[in-house]
Amino acid sequence: MNLLRLQVDKTENNPRFTYYLLNTEFFRKSVQARSNQAVNQASINQTEVGNSQIAVPSAKEQQKIAHCLSSLDEVIGRAS
Repeated sequence: MNLLRLQVDKTENNPRFTYYLLNTEFFRKSVQARSNQAVNQASINQTEVGNSQIAVPSAKEQQKIAHCLSSLDEVIGRAS
């Protein structure tokens, strides 16, 4: 089993925003494009991940976006 741990610098990045960012189709396709394709499993190494650049808004903007998305998740959760 291959595992990779990402650690967020909480002084510069909102962990909740990072969660939403990492789950976007754009991010997934970006990682997929750089991964090594194998028969049953794709993989990406730490160096490749470390060389990745992700544009993120300011900490204040991240907080606002994360709050909005969390609120939407709550509404969707209550409706289910």
